[in-house]
Amino acid sequence: MLLADMNAKDLTFLADLSQAGKLKPVIDRTYPFNQLPEAMRYLEEGHARGKVVLTVGDTIESLAPSANRAIGSASTTSPVLIACELIGIPLGVLILPIFAAVAFNRRFKQRNPGKRGYKWGYYFSMLAFVAGLILGLFLEWGATGVIVCGLLYAVLAWFFAKRQHWAWITLTVLSFNPIVWIINAIYLWRRWAEPAT
Repeated sequence: MLLADMNAKDLTFLADLSQAGKLKPVIDRTYPFNQLPEAMRYLEEGHARGKVVLTVGDTIESLAPSANRAIGSASTTSPVLIACELIGIPLGVLILPIFAAVAFNRRFKQRNPGKRGYKWGYYFSMLAFVAGLILGLFLEWGATGVIVCGLLYAVLAWFFAKRQHWAWITLTVLSFNPIVWIINAIYLWRRWAEPAT
C-alpha cells in the first residue's frame, strides 16, 4: 500500500480482470455484521488465510443497540475522573511508599537507636515490589506471571530491606533502570559496610 500509486485506470483494469474471472479474491470466512467481534477475534488470532468478509443486511440492527449501549456507558465516565485516575494512581504509587518508608524508618530507629536510618532502602523495596507486579502485567503471562513476578520481587525487596548485599545487587540490576543503577551504586557504596539486620 505504501508503494502503490492507485489511479482510475488501474482500478478499471482490475475490475475488468475480476469480471472476466481472471482475478478471484481468496475469501477465508464470511460473517454477518452482527458477528463483527467474532470476525475481529478470528483476524487477531492470525488464523485467516484469505479475506474475512462481513455481510451487511437486515442483521445490522441487532448489533446497533448493544453498540449504542456500550458507547453510552463509556460516555458517562467523566473526563475529569479519568484524568484524576491517570494522575492519581502513578502519584499514589510513588508517594504512598514515602510515608510508609518514613514510618518503617522511625520504627527501626526506635528499636536500634545507634544505627543510621534506612529510608531509601525501605522506599526502594516497596517500589521494587510494585515494579514486579507491573512487569508481570507487561509480560502478558496472565495472573500467573503477575503472581510469579510479584513474589520474586517481594522476596528480593524483603532481603533488600534487611540489607543483604546479594539482594542489593540483584534488585538493583533487575530494576532495569539506569538511573536506579547510579543512585543505588552511590547509596550502597556508602552503606556497604553496614551489617545486615
